[in-house]
Amino acid sequence: MIFDTPPEPAFDQLTELAKALFDVPITLISLIDEERQWFKSCIGLDVDSTPRDLAFCDHVIRNDAVMIVTDASLDPRFLHNPLVTGAPHIRFYAGAPVRYQDVLIGTLCVIDRVARADFGANEALKLEKLAAAVSSVMAMRKDAMANIAIMRAREEDQKTLELVEDIAGVGQWSFDVKSGRVVWSDQVFRIHGLPITESAPDYSDVLALYDENDASTLARLVERAAKTGKGYTLEARIRRPNGAFRNVVAKAETLRGADGDVETIHGVFQDVTDYRMATEKARKSEARYRLLASNMPGMLGHWDSDLKCRFANNAYLEWFGRTPDELIGVHLKTVLGEELFALNEPFIRRALSGEKQTFERAISKASGALGYTLTQYLPDLDEDGRVRGFFVLVTDITDLKLKELALSDSNAQLIAARHQAEAALEIKAQFLATMSHEIRTPLTTILGYAGLLGEQDDLSQEAAAFVKRIGKAGRTLLALINDVLDVSRLEAGQVTLTQQAVNVHELARELVEQFQMQASTRNLKLNLDYDEELPEWQLIDDTRLTQVLNNLVGNACKFTSDGVISISMRAVENLAGTRMRVEVGDPGPGLTTEQTGKLFKRFQQLDAGINRKHGGSGLGLAICAEIIKLMQGEIGVVSSVTAGSTFWFEVPLTMAAPVYVDSEEPHFTDYDISDRKVLLVDDHAVNRQMIKALILPYAAEVAEACNGAEAIAQCQTSRFDLVFMDIQMPEIDGVAATKAIRATCPFNADTPIVALTAMTKSRLPDDYSESLFTQVLAKPIDPRKFHSVLAALPARASA
Repeated sequence: MIFDTPPEPAFDQLTELAKALFDVPITLISLIDEERQWFKSCIGLDVDSTPRDLAFCDHVIRNDAVMIVTDASLDPRFLHNPLVTGAPHIRFYAGAPVRYQDVLIGTLCVIDRVARADFGANEALKLEKLAAAVSSVMAMRKDAMANIAIMRAREEDQKTLELVEDIAGVGQWSFDVKSGRVVWSDQVFRIHGLPITESAPDYSDVLALYDENDASTLARLVERAAKTGKGYTLEARIRRPNGAFRNVVAKAETLRGADGDVETIHGVFQDVTDYRMATEKARKSEARYRLLASNMPGMLGHWDSDLKCRFANNAYLEWFGRTPDELIGVHLKTVLGEELFALNEPFIRRALSGEKQTFERAISKASGALGYTLTQYLPDLDEDGRVRGFFVLVTDITDLKLKELALSDSNAQLIAARHQAEAALEIKAQFLATMSHEIRTPLTTILGYAGLLGEQDDLSQEAAAFVKRIGKAGRTLLALINDVLDVSRLEAGQVTLTQQAVNVHELARELVEQFQMQASTRNLKLNLDYDEELPEWQLIDDTRLTQVLNNLVGNACKFTSDGVISISMRAVENLAGTRMRVEVGDPGPGLTTEQTGKLFKRFQQLDAGINRKHGGSGLGLAICAEIIKLMQGEIGVVSSVTAGSTFWFEVPLTMAAPVYVDSEEPHFTDYDISDRKVLLVDDHAVNRQMIKALILPYAAEVAEACNGAEAIAQCQTSRFDLVFMDIQMPEIDGVAATKAIRATCPFNADTPIVALTAMTKSRLPDDYSESLFTQVLAKPIDPRKFHSVLAALPARASA
């Protein structure tokens, strides 16, 4: 193709000649295709093509003759042509056809911007001869391009041959029988370890490179080839100039001349050293593997796709009591027998379809004892992925199987023991929950009445002290119950975290203020160091964080007299990420290594003396450890007998956006419910009396029900502003009663119902739902929370 090729001097010289010969500003060699005319050579225009439908050249080709237009603006064919009406404003045009391989492909044309009447027959003949010259240049160009292509193809073939030689490690050589001249390709030089030169060594020098015996064999084969024309193949050893030996293969053929005599011996030369080394290595490896396979303790065999034996190791032969000659080539059914073959046949068929098979067999050994085998059929695939047979591996697993059966029995016993332990744990949890309820119920009464007595103005100083001690003892008992229940719930995985945005700095300040009174009685000073780099607002469970801080600071105050207790809080970076580190240090009596090992274990205290002096259940630090673990954190202690102790913990740090609430709260008893009607539902009369005593000072009307059935009956006939509902009651419990009131008592379908319970959430009835209740209060009742429920009662709608 000549279209869209770069400019070429031969064509440009012809257009220059035409320009000078005809004294015109524009000369073109224009070539036509289906859509355009393209200028191979162009003088006087800034474009390289125009659409074919505008081309004057198209008319020349259609008529196959020189075309002369003296004034295009007067010619009906061209007067409206944009090349006439616009740039380049053609007026005069003369064009002669140009051929390529006898095909009209374009024109040589001369163009002027003024009309010309001086272009006659003589000028047309000159233009036609110049166009013929263009055609000749194109023909010569084709021949030149063909020659260039042939030369490039030869070069590429030579390079390809050299590349193939290099990759395959094969060279070419020839030997002129008459002159003795040897010709080597580059690869033959490389194989001999010689530098590449124009000519190969002499024939005698070539023979000197071979091992002595191989050299004489090569000379004999060359002589025979020269005389008889018979080619040869020789594998030999050569020695390179550097002393290295190489294994080579020379293959030769002969060429005869016109007289019928052998003129040339030519062939290929290959270095097979690596191949021979690999073959020898493979042979030794195969021999080694065969030795291992033949003597391995398990049975190993190979059966082809016709189910004939191709290999059997010693154990396999011994198992079937045969020699190699008696087993190799024998059909598998003959070896196994009809019955065992039929049993194994499904596995055999699947192995021949390419699926690995593994199965066990219980067999009777020669001694009569029961044995077990593990058999594997492993498909043997060829290079194309077709199954050509399968390997058989048989292992005696009698000892392993007997141990497995024994282990299975042991596992069954362990499972039974686990079920017993789980049942015992459930019984313990049920016992603790029941005890919690049974203890909390009277404790509710104790703390409630102690609170009511403490509010009396006419108590003597001694009586007030007695009431205070009753309240303190009750709260201590409640804390102990809570600790025991926390341990039980943590042990059973029933504690979940409730993370929310918390001002940790404010939480820590409030906690320190709570302990200031206790600390001052022991001549202690509390110091809070909250690092300014630690975010104040964090996403964390504030209840559990407070519980841990209470325990650590409380212990520091309990076991220390005189000095400073420091609470340090800061952000740290470690492999676990960004975390909040809290340290509580005290100058109290330090701990030994043995003592620190007991700290975070349940029901462990350092010694009985401490227990008698300071009290406590020994559960606090164990609970802290479980909570911190639940938070995905760590807890520990650094202590010295002479320098006091520092308890620390780290928990993941997650920043939170501040949450602001109205801090102005009315006094918790500043409300009026004198016009309200309240229903108390509890199966314990003493509890009802105590709760009633909390309410009556505020002049509300109080009704009582001793069980769920009574509560439902009263709610069907009376409207109440508030219902306090005990959860655990005989016959109809609080949950069932509340559902019935919501469903069947139109007077109280929307009445606020507050649940009272001494049970943990995990022990509440299955149908319990917090959405049933307006609020849930735990027993013993917290007076502040109780009064907040009363204060939140909406105003009674006017009748």
